[in-house]
Parts: sequence; C-alpha cells; structure tokens
Amino acid sequence: MRGSVVLLLGTVLALTALGAANAEVVTFRQSFGGPQPELLGGIAVDGTYLYAVGRTSSFGPNPSNFFLSVFRLSDNTHQCSSAIDINGSPGDLAKKVVVHAGRVYVVGLTDHGPNPPNVFIAKMDSSCNLEGLKVYDLGPTDQVEGLAVSGDGSTIYVAGATQLGALLMAVKTSDLSVAWVREFKVVGGGDLAQSVAFDGGKLYVSGRTSNGNLFVSRFDSNGNHESTRTFATPGYEEGTDIAISGGKAYVSGIHAPPAGQRMLVMRLDPGNLNLDWAKVIDTSPGVAITQSVSVVGGNVYSFGTTTLFGTDDALMVALKASTGDLAFAFVVAREMSQQRAIDSSPLGSCVVFGGDTDNWPIFYAVPDFTVGPISFSISSPSPSIATPSPVDVATAPTLTPFAPSLNSPGSIDVFYSRFCPDVLVTSTTTTVTSSTTTTLATTVTSVVGTTVTAYDIRTTTITHTDRVTLTSTTSQTTTLTSLTTTTRTESTTLTFQTTQTLQTTQTFQTTQTFQTTQTFTSTQVFAEPITTYVIPALLAVIAALLGAAIVVGRRRRYPF
Repeated sequence: MRGSVVLLLGTVLALTALGAANAEVVTFRQSFGGPQPELLGGIAVDGTYLYAVGRTSSFGPNPSNFFLSVFRLSDNTHQCSSAIDINGSPGDLAKKVVVHAGRVYVVGLTDHGPNPPNVFIAKMDSSCNLEGLKVYDLGPTDQVEGLAVSGDGSTIYVAGATQLGALLMAVKTSDLSVAWVREFKVVGGGDLAQSVAFDGGKLYVSGRTSNGNLFVSRFDSNGNHESTRTFATPGYEEGTDIAISGGKAYVSGIHAPPAGQRMLVMRLDPGNLNLDWAKVIDTSPGVAITQSVSVVGGNVYSFGTTTLFGTDDALMVALKASTGDLAFAFVVAREMSQQRAIDSSPLGSCVVFGGDTDNWPIFYAVPDFTVGPISFSISSPSPSIATPSPVDVATAPTLTPFAPSLNSPGSIDVFYSRFCPDVLVTSTTTTVTSSTTTTLATTVTSVVGTTVTAYDIRTTTITHTDRVTLTSTTSQTTTLTSLTTTTRTESTTLTFQTTQTLQTTQTFQTTQTFQTTQTFTSTQVFAEPITTYVIPALLAVIAALLGAAIVVGRRRRYPF
C-alpha cells in the first residue's frame, strides 16, 4: 500500500489545475537533531516557547543523555538546547515536560542509583539552564509515563508504576522534594498509570490494569482516592493519555481485539467518571497505537502511530468533542521512512504535536479507515493503596549546551508541527440611501467541498480584489457595485489529490423612483489554492521519491 502513495504523485500535475480549498492548514513543521538518533519524550508550550524533551545520542558525554530544546513560537527559531548527563549514566531518558511561570519541569528515567531504572525530576528555565535535579529510587523497575502541574505551580504530579502497582507521586516545585507517594492496585502488581491531569483541585489518572483493562481514577490534591472506573472488553484496552477540557475528561488509548490494535478515544463526566461516548478508529490492515490527546476548538485530537501504509507513520485523528464523530484525519508519512507521533499540546486555536522521524520533509496523507462505537463492561473497584518511601539518590549532573541541525535528516530526528483548523469567514456590509422607496433582496449561497490526499506546506498570502458593476434601465439608471476582497493564507506546496466545489448564487432586486446608492462589501477568507509555482517543486519531489523507491527499496526500524 505504501507504493500506491508514490504512484499518486503522477496525478499531481493534472490535479494542480483544479485548485484547492483545503479544510485544514498546517502552518509550520520542523525537525532537529544530530548525527545519532534523537527520540522525543514529550512537548509543552506556553505563550512564548515550545519545549521538547527526550533522549539524545548525539550530544553530551556518556550518551544517551536526556535533552531539553526550546524554540520561539513567534518565528520557530531555535532558542537553546542542553544535554544533561546524570552521573555518567548511559541510560538517561526524559519522558514528559510541563511549564509554569517560566519554569520547566522534566521527569524521566536514569540508570544512576540502586535498583535502576530510577526516576529523575529536573527543574530548568527557558534558557535551558539546570536549576535543580533529584533522583528517586522506589524499588526495582520504576517507570514514569505522565506529568501534570497544579494550578498554582506549587506541585507537580508524576504517574507511572513500581514493581508492586501503579504510581502517583506529588513533588514540591520549590526544592523537588517528595510531598507524598501513592502506590495503588486496581487489579494487581502489574497495573500501570500512563497519564495524569490536574483540574479543579482533582487529579485524573488513566492507565491499564494487569489483566488488560483500561482504568480511570480520581484523587484529590492530597493523594486521597475518590473514585475508579474500569472499562473492559473480551480484548485488551489501555488508557495512554487524559485531558480535561470544557467540563469533560477525554481519554485516548488502545483497543486490541483478537487481531490488530485500534486507536481508542473516550469522553467521561469527571464528576462521576460515567462514560459519555467511546469510539474506535480502525486502520485495518494496519495497526494504530495512541500516545496523546488534546482538545482544541470543539475537536478532540488523538495522536499516535499507524502501519496503514506498511511502516510506522504518525497518525492524527480529530473527532467532534460533542459526539465523537470524525472531523478529519491525517497520516504524516514519507515513502521508505518511519514517523511516530508521541505527544501534543493545545496552543490557542491550534494544536502542536511532536514525534520523531528518519527522513525529511514529511508529507500529510488522508487515510482510509472507519470510526465506530465500542461497548464496555464497566465496574467500580476500590484499589488497595500503599504509601512507599522513595530513596533520595545523590547526583552530580553535567549540562552540555548544543546547537542541533534543523530540517536536515540525520539517523533519527525529533520533529514538531503546528496544526490549525482553517476558518471560512464571510462578512457582508450593506448601505442603502434613497429619497423614495427601495427594495433590496440578496441571496448568497456558498458551498465548499474538499478532499485532500496529501500536501506539503509553505506559507503564502494572496489578496485578490474583484469589482463587478451591474447596470439596468428603468425610469433612470441604477448602478450596483460589488467589491470583494479575498485574503487567503495557507501553507501548501504538494497536493496528491484535491477536489473542490464552490457555488455562489447572488440575486439583487431593486425598485426605486429616485436616486439610490447601495454599497456591498464582503470579505471571504478561503484556504490558498494550488498555483503554478508548485510545478517545478513537484517535478523534483516526484523524481526523488520514484528514484528512492526503485533503487533503495529498504526499510529502517527504530532502536526502541
């Protein structure tokens, strides 16, 4: 199926003449890294910067090290990057990052200390300076997956697992000391807390039980358990991320029937953890794994990885938050390469997501799949809860600033992309001046329909003005002048398949005896159509991709 994506390139030149009104706009994307593999753990944004953390094998001593990279949101320029080595440990990995009031909090795993891996927590600033770092040993096989910050920024909350059950830990941001720890078993010792969200003084945790059921638990800010729900089918389920928005809890996860894996998205009532709706995204014959969920502008976005085209590709699915119906979806793909979507974060009316890739540039393809409901057997267990005492392990971290290469593919690079749903804006102003009787009837019908199979992005702004004058003769001459200014901003360089229907009907009826002055001003903002400047770039991309498919014919896998 991957080869069919390349074959679609041959139709691009014919389709270019049709133009496009894309339903979505990808306003920016960027990759960064070095000669050795870099893997993303998590991203976060505030009003000024984007923060990315993960594992680097290219920078710092004793790789692998964990890294923090910061980019300015205003122009996506690189602010800083630092690789941090924890006491010469060869296995440091940052898993998640949150930001509050200019302070950056990073959680991950390290081989430093007894009973590795152990949990590390770091406090940094937006210039990539290290302000504090702690390593905690909670026993063998410690695991961290989720991170949240309290509304006042005084506490961060870590979700994961120990050898004996799911883990929820509160850490003071002032000195990174542990406030409390909860080790809880919904079913047994193999339970795993995958994510945590803080809202209204409550903590919401999602994960999986040791017998393969999805669970959602609620705790108060002092670590007291309030409620738990488990959601089960004859297959396997797990909750990989949770977000609270608009008075609802949204959980992304995995549903695995006897064959394959499916992306799972659910909406719950946070007050009682009752299920509002649950949907499964089936990308057969490929599998789909969900990693992150974000809620923006009436849509719930789920990000992960699919093998729909044969190898790993990043998958973004947007469902309507009210009903769970499909809004739109994209696969971030490139022939003969692999991409994964790992984490996401809302940014105003946009969503930013990140992952890692072994090639560049990457393209956006529309997948063919189904979205349908799923039924669960729901129960309300009472977890057993313990309060272990973590061991504070002494550390001497080393920080190494570095400058990654941008948009130049290395072994494996980190990427991030900003996605903004397009907005169709239509406004009309009418002014009528008459000394007698004037009747004006206006009918405007606009229909825009679009199917986009794949496109690459660059930013272009086009302003176009049309003036139409209609003259009719009754008892005197009436002139109607319609001025339309269209400003279109979009990022599009490559479209594999685009279909657009635009229909406009306008009817003006005027009855008058004396002079009438009528002014009609309308502004419509559409997505940018494909223009002829694309053709040379398309020819180059087509030649490169076809040549790579014929000569190389190989696949590379990630070193997970």
